[in-house]
Amino acid sequence: MALPTGRAAFWQNLEWRLSLVVSFPIVHPHLHVYTDDEVRSSFEKGIPIYFDTMVFRNLWKLHSNPRATLIESIRNLSERTYLPHQVQAELHRQAYSDAVLNNVPLPGLFQPRGMLETAMNSMLAEVKKVRPQGQVNGVTAEQIEGFHAEIQEKFGEVNEWLDGVDRQLRGWLGEQVDVTAIRRGSGTHALLDEVATAFEAGHLLAPPENETLAGWKALYVERVNQDDPVGPGKTDRNKGSLDEAAGDYYVWMEMLAHCRAHGFSDGFIFVTEERKPDIWEVQQGDKALRRVDPRIQLESLQVTGGPMYVLTFDELLELAVTDAGTREILSTISQDVKVSLSTWSESAYAELLELLKKNGYQRQRDVIIGAARAGGYIERAEIGKILGWGDAKRHLTRFRMPADRAKAELVQRNHVSQDASDPLWAVYDGPGEAIGYAVPDVFAEIQLTLDGDGGE
Repeated sequence: MALPTGRAAFWQNLEWRLSLVVSFPIVHPHLHVYTDDEVRSSFEKGIPIYFDTMVFRNLWKLHSNPRATLIESIRNLSERTYLPHQVQAELHRQAYSDAVLNNVPLPGLFQPRGMLETAMNSMLAEVKKVRPQGQVNGVTAEQIEGFHAEIQEKFGEVNEWLDGVDRQLRGWLGEQVDVTAIRRGSGTHALLDEVATAFEAGHLLAPPENETLAGWKALYVERVNQDDPVGPGKTDRNKGSLDEAAGDYYVWMEMLAHCRAHGFSDGFIFVTEERKPDIWEVQQGDKALRRVDPRIQLESLQVTGGPMYVLTFDELLELAVTDAGTREILSTISQDVKVSLSTWSESAYAELLELLKKNGYQRQRDVIIGAARAGGYIERAEIGKILGWGDAKRHLTRFRMPADRAKAELVQRNHVSQDASDPLWAVYDGPGEAIGYAVPDVFAEIQLTLDGDGGE
């Protein structure tokens, strides 16, 4: 068959080239990385906004007045903000945990004033050690007594000045939360009350029917146990109970069901501080891209007709607050929460364990959990039991290195700061072999919360 020549060949060749140009750039919606302008455009359409648990847990780390300012920014959007029932349940459960209550900030100068009193008492104790001397130019009893009185007077002046500063700070930051009353159940929980007032009636989603929940649970198990697990909740498979492990998946299904029931088809926003590779696409090295896992995004598009946009609280403020000065103030307050990166959060701890398991360091993971359950330190003999060594003498040289590498990965992800305590370190009693291993104290608190009434 002869090839076309002349004008026919020209048009046929052009048609073929155009077909390439038209077909090549097509990107399926679930593979698309949405730009800031696209997200802003969707936000301005009034799409619904759902919140994750960690957003409010983080706000609890702020003093009451700054926290109220940020919650007011949520209340200003109350006609389209929603809180899934699973988030409500998790928030209620976590709100009474030590991991949350121990993070309640104390307004005013509790620590500096206590340090001042300690310094004064230390100085007075030193003065009491001095005895009168009979020789020429020796100290007399009157001089000692006068010096004692002068120290008290000077510290009294400083303390009086600090009282004024303390009152001013309390006025700015808010009054102290009665944590003792919350623990005893004799007072309402301030955090839960504040969260409830941020949402309009009907915007705190009702619990799903038992039959619906059972179906979601079965789907979750199927998704996370396949060869290539699909989130949300795929990194929580090892939690104590199935319901706890499937919590993130329940939130996901609640959002899809709610959007579908109310005809929300232009997409929805999910505000979360989590950065686990449960919803983000993950490439080599476990580095999450700024794109929702295409399988999850496809599910959103198929069920609701629109995509899911995942934002941090700061990113939500950037969209929700038009006045630049107000936005800067709110963003600054929100950034105060990030100080917690210097300590390990529950989510960062969970990621650490998941990284160790995924990279084949199950031994280090088990020892960290064992040390956490033991209160922060585990003896060498107990490590041998965990690792199945029995009474055999084994070396633990460089045993901590995989945990150090996992921490470095989390620092790179900006989930903990470089200043955070190392996740595992050897304890020595002189030179030679380590007598045990220790973990940060906060690990013990977090593991206690994760364990609940039972085991891992």
